[in-house]
Amino acid sequence: MLKPRFDVDKAHAVDRAKQERNIEMAKKLLKRNIDIDIILETTELSIEEIERIKKEMGL
Repeated sequence: MLKPRFDVDKAHAVDRAKQERNIEMAKKLLKRNIDIDIILETTELSIEEIERIKKEMGL
């Protein structure tokens, strides 16, 4: 059974908000020089995403 379009859009919005929250959390942790392994576990972002964020931040 297909989900109604509204449910799909809502789920996508929730996923996007979680991703944005995790990115902001990673930035804060990186600024505090927290170990990468802890950031990976805490945010559930990939190592590639963390490295991209570090590069964008000039770290």
